[in-house]
Amino acid sequence: MIQGSGNRPMRASATLILATLMSCLPSISVAANPNAAQDTAPPAALKHALEEYEDRIDELTLSKGSSAFELAEEWVALGFARQRARDHRAAVDSFENALYIERLHKGLHHADQIPLSERLIESNRALGAWPAVAQNHTLLQIVNERGRDTGSTARTATAKQLAPGGNGASDRPGAPQPSLDRQGNGRRNARFDGRDE
Repeated sequence: MIQGSGNRPMRASATLILATLMSCLPSISVAANPNAAQDTAPPAALKHALEEYEDRIDELTLSKGSSAFELAEEWVALGFARQRARDHRAAVDSFENALYIERLHKGLHHADQIPLSERLIESNRALGAWPAVAQNHTLLQIVNERGRDTGSTARTATAKQLAPGGNGASDRPGAPQPSLDRQGNGRRNARFDGRDE
């Protein structure tokens, strides 16, 4: 892994991942019927990318162990590819594995978990797994509150998205409803942290 400015790790294979996914986009076409793409198998380029990610995960698992930090990146890439192939059950598994590794290495409330939680919500919505959507929604809210600086624009934007009427899972009946303070920031939920507001 290459160290960037401020000791933030840069992932050397990020360009490869992006290039692979972008090369798959032209071959994924939706006919006049948008549901037609769900009935067809993934294109050959996407199948090849899926196999490469799975092989890379196997290699890293054998050489560095099942919780190696480098695996998180590969699981995320595999999750994206599985979403493109409309295999949302497998995508959920991939993103959950990546989330586990991120939490193990960076802590329970690191902001890097936010995009993973958003992807989990996306795939669980596609599956109609509403209890999982609500659970991921709650995780997203907690990580947003604890993993980002108070008043940051990213934190505020995510809190507004999670609010009723936003694009979040709160639009679904029975989903958790975040509390917002006057600045639009989510407030901690005493149920999760044991503190009263």
